[in-house]
Amino acid sequence: MIISDHAKDRMSRKGISEEEVKKCAYEGILRTKTVINGEIRHVNVLQMKDKTIVTVQTFESLERKIITVYLLMRKRWPK
Repeated sequence: MIISDHAKDRMSRKGISEEEVKKCAYEGILRTKTVINGEIRHVNVLQMKDKTIVTVQTFESLERKIITVYLLMRKRWPK
């Protein structure tokens, strides 16, 4: 798996580990497939205990490449 510089920067700024990105890429739910400039991009989503991670990935020479990573924070409301 290749992680782009852009994705690494976002991971660093958002506190997302490489292990979390791998888990999302391989085990997350596929939400969409989009073709951009002839390239198929997959968007996977993985809900974790306190956050939701989104990866945008493509494949280069049969190797998975993470283009970018998003972090969706879920608010916990008091009961």
